[in-house]
Amino acid sequence: MKKALFIAMAITVAGAYILSADWASSSGNPQRDGWQKAEVKLSRESAANGGIKLLYSYKVDAKAQRMGTPVLLGNIIGWKGFKALLFVGGNSDVYSVDFWTGKPYFKTHIDYAGGKPQQSAATALCPGGMTAAPTINGNSGAGGRGGGGAAPGGGRGASGGRGVIAAGPDAGPGGRGASGGRGAGGGGGGGGGRGGGAFVWAVGADGSLQTLRQQDGDNKSTAPVKFLPANSRVSDLAVSNNVVYAATQAECGGNANALYAIDISTPDKKVTSFPTNGSGFAGSAGVAVSTDGATVYGLIPDGQGAVAGKYNNTVVALDAKSLTVKDYFTPSGAAAAVKKGTEVPGATPAVFQWNGRDVIVAGGTDGRIYLLDSASVGGSDHHTPLAQSEVFAAADGVNGIWNAFATWEDAGNANARWIYASISGASPLKFANSNGAAPTGSIVAFKVEDRGGKPALVAQWSSRDMVSPAAPAVTNGLVFALSTGQGKTPKNAVLYALDSSTGKEIWSSGSTATSYATGGLAIDASIVLFATHDSQIHAYGIPIIF
Repeated sequence: MKKALFIAMAITVAGAYILSADWASSSGNPQRDGWQKAEVKLSRESAANGGIKLLYSYKVDAKAQRMGTPVLLGNIIGWKGFKALLFVGGNSDVYSVDFWTGKPYFKTHIDYAGGKPQQSAATALCPGGMTAAPTINGNSGAGGRGGGGAAPGGGRGASGGRGVIAAGPDAGPGGRGASGGRGAGGGGGGGGGRGGGAFVWAVGADGSLQTLRQQDGDNKSTAPVKFLPANSRVSDLAVSNNVVYAATQAECGGNANALYAIDISTPDKKVTSFPTNGSGFAGSAGVAVSTDGATVYGLIPDGQGAVAGKYNNTVVALDAKSLTVKDYFTPSGAAAAVKKGTEVPGATPAVFQWNGRDVIVAGGTDGRIYLLDSASVGGSDHHTPLAQSEVFAAADGVNGIWNAFATWEDAGNANARWIYASISGASPLKFANSNGAAPTGSIVAFKVEDRGGKPALVAQWSSRDMVSPAAPAVTNGLVFALSTGQGKTPKNAVLYALDSSTGKEIWSSGSTATSYATGGLAIDASIVLFATHDSQIHAYGIPIIF
């Protein structure tokens, strides 16, 4: 009887792991849509009925430091058995925690090669150390773990094949294919089904691309590769079709701002760059990747390009491999001048499917968001969007739209498409559904309506007041919003669960977080996680009964 019960419990736990998806990068996936599609337990009902609890707060290190956005691997069969692993970067270390149990898994120190890091001159704009959230291959879609593309030497992995990237000298024919098949017959090497390997990618303060084994954090078996200039401030990483993307901002370390791409499937790990000749790519997540992996999209508030000319909240569509300009959109209206040496408002674009094609949502310093057609990003004149919103965020060059968007399709509401944005400062737009005065910052929501085959952006609601809100994340009728507490007088972070249709606050974490947050949110397996400046990982969600 006991044996049968143990087997049943093991099957239940294993099934939960298998059904979970990955939160493979900032905003969940290379499309930066911020949507965890695999969730079933987190809901309006469970939040309203007290189902969301503080599961644990785990301190990864004794020192206070800048902690980034967590990346979540929902299922790995390692030498310690089934694990659900979190990877998060600190100043000079990558930490891994079993995010189901809150137990440490590994800590990997990232060495600084060639001199000393310039952390002594750290500022709020250029904090020094590691600044980019790491990435793994995968996505936050229900059942979709392929991550877009075959790993070197490995098969693509049929739908559901997780295919975490392989690279380096030991990823040759057949790849690394660690234990266990992860996809429906994915053709990785070795153990099969894993697409050739299991790695975490991070960028060190010296500009090196670091390859860490997910199994144990080893970053020596594959040598670091020079990727971008040392002491840069780097936005959160993305990976698609064996190319890792990183954008630099604020000219930190005296380095000009640019987007960098490294093809880790090539023997020489070829690096390509695209300079902005001005401000960096907007937002916390750098760039977004099209659903077919062929194009990357980024918003440049200010700069100059050979194809698009003067950048003014310009969205560039770049070839995913060569980073050459394929198309661009520049709003026709004026925007506040970008102030050199200050944080520049603007959000990383997001990509979603609408009526069978990719649509890009973007927003910069003019306080509007735009919907762009991937087939012709700015129309024939490069100034015509599919749709644009009213001005809903401050357009003063200081406050405005920040970080990244979240977007989802509500199957329970006639497949309505929703878009959520985080803003700082008061909104100049009166939303039909306001949840109180929000002079400091808030999350705002728009619905995409189909009007004769063309989309229209319709303002829906604004949230309660929040301090420097991080990029929102959405799952199963809930929008999770993180009031980071970052400001001149820092406050402790607070996590909120909002009704996705009304913005009404259903649940909050209250005073349980112990410091302010410097990264964003991650969601997987009915757990929402973020890190705070005191090196703590905070996990909230539905308790797991073993």
